[in-house]
Amino acid sequence: MTYTKNTVALLILISANISMAQDFKALYSCSSGGEDKPIKYAFNSKLMLRDGATDTPFQIVANFKDGELMYTGFVRGENFKTWDEIFGFTDNSLKKWSATFSSTLNMFDKVDTKHEYILRKALNCTVDENAKTALRSNSNLNYDRLKIEDKSNVDFSYADSCEKSLQYAKNAGINNIVDYFKNVNFNKLTRQEGAYRKSLVVINTKKGEIWESLIGSKVSPKTYKCSIISVDVPKITPLKDKMFTDDI
Repeated sequence: MTYTKNTVALLILISANISMAQDFKALYSCSSGGEDKPIKYAFNSKLMLRDGATDTPFQIVANFKDGELMYTGFVRGENFKTWDEIFGFTDNSLKKWSATFSSTLNMFDKVDTKHEYILRKALNCTVDENAKTALRSNSNLNYDRLKIEDKSNVDFSYADSCEKSLQYAKNAGINNIVDYFKNVNFNKLTRQEGAYRKSLVVINTKKGEIWESLIGSKVSPKTYKCSIISVDVPKITPLKDKMFTDDI
């Protein structure tokens, strides 16, 4: 099956009426035939990983009767690393980002409320072992500023310790502070130019081919010839529902 730019939207619209009963799973190694390095696709009947990007699994939107599976998801763009360092999505960047809650004045990442300050402290206490034992004064740039600027009734004494900030997060219904901020920061990343691109992938399980297109891009879709590496696919964890909720 050949897909043109004009048929992509139609295929997505009809996907809700396509049967998804068949259970496919495999690990493919795919090449476009050029000088590009092979890309690995691990997939099952619900989710797909492109080149091991566990932070952004693709979700299936259609399972065609001729053995084709259609997925949509995000691929990292040319500016991903820069934006990731600013917003802190991947594990290493998140740890560094978490420590900036008390002093950051970055125009992209300003702590604007007592609520956010306390949650950011709870995150820092969770991902940085040193934060739990450090004797830090609450007299810092953001703390002093928010005491004056934020007129809300948030009890700022929850910022006094790791234990209290984590309790505040729990009281707010946040059971996993790391997942919470990864969700928030992922939303921010997807809005930045060159951080992520939305992609559409169609896997032909009968021919061992993959067709991939960046949605909204002028770059021509690519077709890859694939070989099966394994039928044992590692566990793929779906994006949390909160990935698509509002920011703090």
